[in-house]
Amino acid sequence: MKYILLLLATSFFYLCLTGCKTSVPAPETIKVPESFSVSGKNEPPQRWWTTFNDPELNKAIDSALRNNFTIKAAWQRLAEARAIYKRQSSDLSPDLDLFAGASDRRGGDLGNKDRSEYEIGLAAAYEIDLWGRIKSLRDAEEFRIKAGYAELQTATLSIAAEICRTWFQLIEAGEQIKILRMQIETNNKSLQLLTNRFKAGQIRQADVLRQKQLVESDYERIIVLESRAETLQHLLAVLQGTAPQHFQNTSEKSTLPKLPEIPATGVPLDLLKRRPDVKRAHNLIYTANKELAAAIAERYPRLSLSASFSSLSGDPVKLFGDWFRSFSAAMLKPVADGGEREAEIELSKATEKLRVNEYGETVLRALQEVEDALIQEQKQIQRIESLEIQQNLAKQTYDLLEAEYFNGFGNFLDMLESTIDEQDLRRDILTAKLNLLEFRIELYRALAGGLDMEENL
Repeated sequence: MKYILLLLATSFFYLCLTGCKTSVPAPETIKVPESFSVSGKNEPPQRWWTTFNDPELNKAIDSALRNNFTIKAAWQRLAEARAIYKRQSSDLSPDLDLFAGASDRRGGDLGNKDRSEYEIGLAAAYEIDLWGRIKSLRDAEEFRIKAGYAELQTATLSIAAEICRTWFQLIEAGEQIKILRMQIETNNKSLQLLTNRFKAGQIRQADVLRQKQLVESDYERIIVLESRAETLQHLLAVLQGTAPQHFQNTSEKSTLPKLPEIPATGVPLDLLKRRPDVKRAHNLIYTANKELAAAIAERYPRLSLSASFSSLSGDPVKLFGDWFRSFSAAMLKPVADGGEREAEIELSKATEKLRVNEYGETVLRALQEVEDALIQEQKQIQRIESLEIQQNLAKQTYDLLEAEYFNGFGNFLDMLESTIDEQDLRRDILTAKLNLLEFRIELYRALAGGLDMEENL
């Protein structure tokens, strides 16, 4: 026992001389603004997509949260981190092993007697965590678990946003097809009038051919949109964890929803506290810091204790008659390793600084995403107003030119050009409304905190 006390005293003295403290470095100073440029009144719900009031969309996202393979993979990465944490935590407890054995020795030319031996007992081993190396490794895995959960929440928000965008893109494609079919009907009526005038010798055949080309171009656009709609359906199926062939389109009769009221953007500092990607980056700093502490502790002596309680006998009947116990302590101090431990420390320091810089970048990106979505939404509303004014003027121009042409005063090319402008603007307005919804989706995602996820392992 006196030798063990000597080893402990020596270790304590070494610790006082060298020290083994690390501290988490503060990220480079980032001046966080007090408020965002625009804000509404109502806080968005945690499940922000419900503000669009589309039950089928809600079902699609709920299905994805259960079945999406990206989310399932994130759950498994979290399960891996938890298992590693348990493994590291086990090093803080003694190892206890039960052993049993038998040996048989035969005499040789020297006249040795034959002998059999039987042994059974318990053996325990334990490393005293003098410098906190084992605890640091365990704590590193605990922070990695927190980072993994934040990564899962980030993936969930991204999947929900992608389903929303894809859902509305599919609706927009369907509405575009409806508009084109109405335009084809209108253009075919004009074609019939032109054909009758051509037969009466009132216009040139070129006017009829140009009108036929316009009708055919509308058919070509429908083909493109139908292809796009099919691929969007396939994407929605995959996002929900099903094969593309199994997707059932429930949005065919839907129309793009009205834009909900702008949500309350809150205080930027509060945003940084709830954003899962910022939480992940912050926890990775602590993970790297704990790994650095463990790397530093690797340079210091290790104190290991071992004990055994066993019985040894040549007669198995008498095996449990006599018991022997032993207790020992050993200290191992690295002397030379070719610079391996110092290199590991330098690597850990570099990793820690890397995580700090990544955290700073994540913070700035989070603030940028909110401001970008706000300004894009504001400008998009103004753009839609301008497009609607243009479309109204184009419609008035077309009506005038059409009346002039069919009364024998106008030019067909002027009328055709005004037709194309007016119909293109009608489709552009629909696309612009889709883009407006996409900007709102991005704003919701940028403002969102992590969802409270249920176990999905």
